[in-house]
Amino acid sequence: MNDITMNKGGILFYFSIILLGLLWFENVQAHRLKLFASAQGLEIKGSVYFAGGVSVKEISVDIYFNETKIAQVTTDSQGQFSYLASHSGDYQLVANAGSGHVARFRVQVTEASETAPDVPVALRPSPVQTATEAIENAQVDQYRHDMEVAHLERALQPLHAQLFELQKQIDAYEAKIRWHDILGGLGYIFGVAGLWLWWQTRCFSLKNKNGEDPSCTSQKVR
Repeated sequence: MNDITMNKGGILFYFSIILLGLLWFENVQAHRLKLFASAQGLEIKGSVYFAGGVSVKEISVDIYFNETKIAQVTTDSQGQFSYLASHSGDYQLVANAGSGHVARFRVQVTEASETAPDVPVALRPSPVQTATEAIENAQVDQYRHDMEVAHLERALQPLHAQLFELQKQIDAYEAKIRWHDILGGLGYIFGVAGLWLWWQTRCFSLKNKNGEDPSCTSQKVR
């Protein structure tokens, strides 16, 4: 077998290995498990999905508090789940799809009223006024504070859903960009390899016609 044939065969073999490795890597990246959650009052809502945006249904999500597992929930047909916490604090969520696909997410739960509080008794009309003015003022301030918190929480509820959708879009975009980078790198590599093979073929042709060409070099693949 001549030099040029051995060079071509060796290069094609190595590039085939590289291509298969890159395709395998991209397949792994596309199936990276993702978990996103947010808290609305004491309720934790979230979703489990792959990096490409595909939801993962009927997968168990373990819930930890202070490094201790306290509950387990299962995603629905849309890959979503919810859990009602008993108290505020830092919770860790862990989803395991098997085969090494594990996703973790931390969420801070803060106890707050989900609905507007009732009007304090002291503020309702009463035929007998028994509270002092200082107590009435304190009750009014507390009522106003609770109303503001409830209003703010209601206003933030749509934002949680928007943040989740934005996170899924970011993950899908990152996966798409990564694949484009791989294709661009392969195109560059194969372009350089094509130029090199063309040069080797030219040198081989010159050697057959005119003898050794001092501007060409050829080495056997060992």
